[in-house]
Amino acid sequence: MLSVEREHKSFQIGNVKIGGRPGQVPTVLVGTIFYNKHHVVKDEMKGEFDRVEAERLIKVQEEFSEKTENPHMIDVVGSTVEAFCRYLDFVAGVTQAPILMDGITPGVRIAALDYVRDHGLTDRIVYNSLLLITRRRS
Repeated sequence: MLSVEREHKSFQIGNVKIGGRPGQVPTVLVGTIFYNKHHVVKDEMKGEFDRVEAERLIKVQEEFSEKTENPHMIDVVGSTVEAFCRYLDFVAGVTQAPILMDGITPGVRIAALDYVRDHGLTDRIVYNSLLLITRRRS
């Protein structure tokens, strides 16, 4: 039997509940889109991509979510602020799923937070990256 010393917490992100005791809520499916060399990306710096194929991929994930009864989220990767904001806008318009912000640098992620706030997406966003800072030993 699993024993823990801390209370299990759950959180609501958009339309998806995560966390809680094991088995209490379903596992969440997460698909990544617009990552480096992803076939839908035409220009990763400008954020140009094949919109039809990107939407198809998101709809396939939604179908799997419905079939398995597992909620889903979309992990959006962006290399530049311009590209990242384009991707976030597109994904937010195609699905109601929560969005994981996965910009490749802290600067890109932080700048995109302004976009998220200004476009009313904060209740659907997970800031998905941690920056680890290590100190050199002398």
